[in-house]
Amino acid sequence: MARDAVTAVANVAAATTDAVLVATPAAGQQARQVIVGLVLSAGATGTTVQINSKPAGAGAAVSPVFTLAASQVVVLPHDDGGWFSGLAGAGLSVTTGAGGGVGVAAVVRSG
Repeated sequence: MARDAVTAVANVAAATTDAVLVATPAAGQQARQVIVGLVLSAGATGTTVQINSKPAGAGAAVSPVFTLAASQVVVLPHDDGGWFSGLAGAGLSVTTGAGGGVGVAAVVRSG
């Protein structure tokens, strides 16, 4: 695991907008939250999932839309450079499609 990294885990229901994955940092902290490893696991029904930077409101997409088949697992292995990066001073959230829920596990570091 990357130095100073944390693991964030969430089970996100179908048709959820901006479920918190990593909370917004405390006021005055402007580091970016960088996902350096990611696992997405679809339930019994296929769905879509997207990672967002969440400063306020609806958030801004920082990943492509992943389209998962039923019971599909997607793994983005550890990459020190990071797969996705949020906005400075913002948390990270997950949005899912109407199809089904998604399990999310992410290794996140401040960068």
